Amino acid sequence: MVVELETEKEFTGVMYTRGSFYKQSEPCFAKPQPGRNAKKLTLKFPLDQCQTVKDGELYSNVVIVQHEPDLVMPGDAAFAVECDFRKSRDLTVNAEMQTKDSELVASGSRISLTSPDPSYKHDRDSVADTVFNQSHQVTFVPNQIISDDATDEKKVRGTVESVKLEL
Repeated sequence: MVVELETEKEFTGVMYTRGSFYKQSEPCFAKPQPGRNAKKLTLKFPLDQCQTVKDGELYSNVVIVQHEPDLVMPGDAAFAVECDFRKSRDLTVNAEMQTKDSELVASGSRISLTSPDPSYKHDRDSVADTVFNQSHQVTFVPNQIISDDATDEKKVRGTVESVKLEL
C-alpha cells in the first residue's frame, strides 16, 4: 500500500498506521526529513505488515495524520484505507514490478475519514466521508480547509489537502 499526503504548507507532523506510533519505524511510520520544506509525505508498506487486516481478498488499514509529532490534537485525522482484490482485472506486467505481491491487482480502493483513537471501531459500510474508486488509486480531498490568515469566525477544521492511496 502507498499512502501519499500532500499539504499546501510545510507539514511538520507524522503519518503512521494505527498501532505504530510508539515504535516510530519504517515502513509503518513516516515523518518529514529535517530542514526540508515538506509538503508531501509518503507511507509505503507491504500488505502483510503494519497491522494491515486481510479479510479474504480485501486488505484494510487505518492511517493517522498527526500535525504535532508528539501529541494527538484537534484537527488530526485518521483514514481507513482499503485495497480490494476480489474482482479480476487485466494486468500488464512491468519488469520493474515487485514480485512478492505481483499476482495481486486491486480492483477497488476506498478511503474513509475515521478517528485516530485506537479503541474506535470503524463502520466500514458508512458512506459519510468516504471515497471509493473501482481502480487501484483513490484520492480524498477535504472540502473544509483551515487557513492561518482567515479570521477566527471563518476558520474551519481540516488541513489535509489530499491523501492518495495506490498499490
